Amino acid sequence: MLGQVNDSFSVMKRQARLFAIAEHLRGRRGGVTAEELAERFRVSIRTMYRDLDELRDASLPVLADRGRGGGFARGRAGQRAA
Repeated sequence: MLGQVNDSFSVMKRQARLFAIAEHLRGRRGGVTAEELAERFRVSIRTMYRDLDELRDASLPVLADRGRGGGFARGRAGQRAA
């Protein structure tokens, strides 16, 4: 492989990345921006938005708050994004 990296997020398959994103959001008290998530999981911001949409489509309550201090967070069961 070209430029092989030992980092666990560098060559992560999408399904595993979706699960890891869901777990990362679950473990946080506050929101996290798409940019921060993209950097953490080493994907483009566009890919991160697609992944967040995929989690919502799978009925995972991913909530988004705009503005300063906002970001994405995992809501409680039964709570849907606006």
